Amino acid sequence: MKKILLRIANKIIRHFEKINNTNLVATDILEDVFKSNFKKRVLLSYIQQPFIEGIKFHHTNYLECYTAAEVFKELGYCVDVVDLFNDVVEIDFSKYEIVYGLGISLENSFYCSNPERVFKILYSTGYNPFYSFQASAVQVKNFYLTHGILIPESSRVLKSFWTFQYILSDYVIALGNKLVCDSFKNHNKHIKCDNVNAFYFDVYDIDIKNKDFEKAQKHFLWFGSNGLLHKGLDLVIDIFIERKDINLHICGATKNEIKFWEYYQPFLVKSKNIIDHGFVNILSDDFKILMEECAFCIFPTASEGGAPALLNVMANGGLIPIASKTCGIDIDEIGFVFDELSKDLIELNIDRVLKFDVESLKKMSQVVKENIRSNYTLGHYKKNIKETIKHVLTLNNTETT
Repeated sequence: MKKILLRIANKIIRHFEKINNTNLVATDILEDVFKSNFKKRVLLSYIQQPFIEGIKFHHTNYLECYTAAEVFKELGYCVDVVDLFNDVVEIDFSKYEIVYGLGISLENSFYCSNPERVFKILYSTGYNPFYSFQASAVQVKNFYLTHGILIPESSRVLKSFWTFQYILSDYVIALGNKLVCDSFKNHNKHIKCDNVNAFYFDVYDIDIKNKDFEKAQKHFLWFGSNGLLHKGLDLVIDIFIERKDINLHICGATKNEIKFWEYYQPFLVKSKNIIDHGFVNILSDDFKILMEECAFCIFPTASEGGAPALLNVMANGGLIPIASKTCGIDIDEIGFVFDELSKDLIELNIDRVLKFDVESLKKMSQVVKENIRSNYTLGHYKKNIKETIKHVLTLNNTETT
């Protein structure tokens, strides 16, 4: 009885801790998160959870946010953190030399008194939305023309977004490769922008030599999240519905996009070669099994900020990428890249990889794994983001003196 009561008490405590943390995220600014007491101050507008819950490994944004805070601390700034969706708290922007991140608070900083005094750095987690929204809408249109159903909720088009931070920020740091950064420069030739590659979570270092590629060659993995039309899952499913010689594994596809699943469910029931695994934790045995079972990852996304999901399966499983050029990673020399999102182009590349012999696939997989593990670590990310922020602040000091 004592143990039962103790478990109940712990559940109640955790429940109220969750409520308190939720309230904190919604209404408050976390002040001086490292208790550094520096004179200079930066407002980090992103997510507060890393400073409340600790680092989680279900999304890289926890470490992106925490790393930025660490960098500013190392550069001599007190770091205050506000949630990017916080539209409740009133902020005295005169306290800050810099606002960094994205979201409502960064947008509001353009309306404060003496806005020119506050240096504004946009941290963009993907392509310029003026490009990305259009590309995403095209995928919705193409699905409508092909299947006769309009599913805008499976796009990445937002009904409203923070317009001025994408146009007026003093500097943009874009997550992903140079193409992501170019999407800002192509829209505004005067904007200053640098890109920083994303990173992977090192959870499972597969032994490529012992992987059975004779079996794995018939297994392809789609590893993504919400925005299923944006990420091209419809194109992939359409291919595998018609093919019985290869297998598709789907991981992370949200079930909230009801219209998408209502359309495909009758086909999936009949297609034994398409397996929907739901959400798969990369720390789980299920993830390890998929890394052993699959030879390829297939990701025809309309736009992506460095595609950490793709990096994870390449780095941990050596999965050979078949991906769109707009995935935000430079994989032309280690994978199979197509310029346009079309069923025909994707299938063309699938047929190409099926022609390779086992030894060739093994070598390709090893190259993929070594390339990503050498160039896309968290250490590289922190070094690059720190050098970029230092460069940006040097420019700002030069311009204001």
